[in-house]
Amino acid sequence: MRIAVILVVVGFFLFTLRDGHGWGGDFAQYINHAKNISMFRHYADTGYVYNTANPALGPRAYPPIFPLSLSLTYKVFGLNLTAFKIQLVFVFAVFLWVTARLFSSSLSESYILVYLIVMGFCPIFWAEKDTIASEHLFILLWYLTILVADQWYRHGKVFHSEWVHAFGLGLLIYLTYGTRTVGIVLLPSVVLCEFFVSRRLTRFGVCAIGMASGLILLEKIILPASGAGYLEQLSRLDCHRIAANIHADVVSFSTIWENGYSEGVRKTAGAILSLVGIIGFCRGNLPRPSFLGVSMVLYLGLVVLWPSAAWLRMVLPLLPAYLFYVLLGMDLPTIPAKVRRCVLACFCLFSIASYVGWYSQADYGAIDGVETRSAVELFQFVRENTQDDELCLFFKPRVLCLYTGRRATVYPSNFNNRDTWEYAKSTGVSVVIVRCNPETGGRWNSIYRGEVEMAGRTTELVEIWRNDDFRVFRGPCTFDTH
Repeated sequence: MRIAVILVVVGFFLFTLRDGHGWGGDFAQYINHAKNISMFRHYADTGYVYNTANPALGPRAYPPIFPLSLSLTYKVFGLNLTAFKIQLVFVFAVFLWVTARLFSSSLSESYILVYLIVMGFCPIFWAEKDTIASEHLFILLWYLTILVADQWYRHGKVFHSEWVHAFGLGLLIYLTYGTRTVGIVLLPSVVLCEFFVSRRLTRFGVCAIGMASGLILLEKIILPASGAGYLEQLSRLDCHRIAANIHADVVSFSTIWENGYSEGVRKTAGAILSLVGIIGFCRGNLPRPSFLGVSMVLYLGLVVLWPSAAWLRMVLPLLPAYLFYVLLGMDLPTIPAKVRRCVLACFCLFSIASYVGWYSQADYGAIDGVETRSAVELFQFVRENTQDDELCLFFKPRVLCLYTGRRATVYPSNFNNRDTWEYAKSTGVSVVIVRCNPETGGRWNSIYRGEVEMAGRTTELVEIWRNDDFRVFRGPCTFDTH
């Protein structure tokens, strides 16, 4: 039954794939890295010029494992977004299988099937399938690492031998970290489980930590730019930001039950089920903590403290564990079996009803993003009318790099006119691209306001092209910084 449910999920995801991609620039940088790997070029040479005054946009280079996983697809299919999306749907299928295997040591088969239905058809993951992002691979590796660690710390079992199992765990920890830097929390998770579970530092733990640390150090030696820029985001950390992150991250858990109609129903259900989840967490981690529980707490603590880590994207890897603890909280042995079956059935029906509501409102058409007519026209103009070594200023520089092959950078995050022009002059910007439609790029309207102000105060920028959504100016020029 597990495989049947997973196959139905895969079929549904593939049948409802949407054309195009949103303006979020992460996907473009991942694909550019993959392109460099497939063509044996320098990994970090993507054309993206990092702006220290806007570090939240993205690091100089991303960790290499996710782009490595995309490189063969790029080699075969080129810049084909659908091919990448199909690959990631199958990654999601493997993730469902791994988590079902991990949770089956604590839940009965009926609970596992409900888990697969709720998690597999969750609208959040359905929407994510059309985004080429490292979350897909990270979540798989995260839970695969926890599964391997769980075999040792909880069940005392090893694969082949203790040495092989330990080195395998260390390799998985590195692969998780090499997909997304936040995977570093798996290292202290091993340390804490050594002391709280094993009550001492074991040979197994030392080998796993040594293997992971050695590979992380090797990556830093070979690719020093990987993840560079993340620490600069800490300069934005303050109490207000921490409080905002806590609120955003906690609220994000209830998005499992998106229904498309009522935010109140979703949030109320999320609050009630979170209380059940707390009961399940205590049941699964007291008196002896589990590797899953330890890593979940450390991960949540890190994303709460990270300035740009609020809302759903960073909480996404915790949703499967959260759902597991909700189900574990429902399956209390002190509750009569008939009552538990009734509660489980009601929970499953509520989740399905929520999903039916959401999918009835969902958009199944092409995504209004980088493959719209106006965007394609812009990319074509820039490719044909600029030189390879010119530097462009654009609100989504990494997207521009991918689709045009040109160098690009972004505005300072404060959108101050003086700072923008000083930055443009210091970096040698010669092409400035602004939007003339506030709807272009969706939620980045604050950037749009800054672009409008900037374009209106130029004195010698010459407009050389425009369409319905974009205007292109050329320099070098004199900037009005008053």
